[in-house]
Amino acid sequence: MAMLIRSIAATVTVAAVAGAAVAGPLDDFKPILQRCKTAFESQSLERVFYNERVKAWVKVVSAPSELSYDVRKTDSLVSPFSAFVQIIEVTANSRAETESEAGALKVDIAERSTRFTSRIEYRFQEGKWVTTGGTGKGEFKASANTGYDKPTIFPLDKDSFAPNRGPIAACSAP
Repeated sequence: MAMLIRSIAATVTVAAVAGAAVAGPLDDFKPILQRCKTAFESQSLERVFYNERVKAWVKVVSAPSELSYDVRKTDSLVSPFSAFVQIIEVTANSRAETESEAGALKVDIAERSTRFTSRIEYRFQEGKWVTTGGTGKGEFKASANTGYDKPTIFPLDKDSFAPNRGPIAACSAP
């Protein structure tokens, strides 16, 4: 009986220590997640700007972003935890010659849209979270009567998180 009680006590102690080990990295990840979430929630759902690349005024309409995440324990000694944040954005846009013409455009997400999915990868190394990259996926829908086409998949590298890249920059670990 005494052996059984010691065994149970040892199991509870190990579980408590393991739970405490997870709590630190998870608590450290929460500010990254909150910055990312705030950046996407605070962006305007309708914006007009001059796009240098296409040399035109553009009106972009966005649906509210969907954000999900997960944090997992790994068996790696170098990176004992991994995590990801996934953001799905649906946008539609149209071009015009002037800013006022672009502002007056009727842009309908239900009619034509692009769905962007960004999956940002993190590793917990040397006591802190590090952004290790990720993947992006773009899909285009030509009309309300069609589904999204075959996705284009591309890597998210360090340049993807530069401040001029929009709200995704807030998702990078400090």
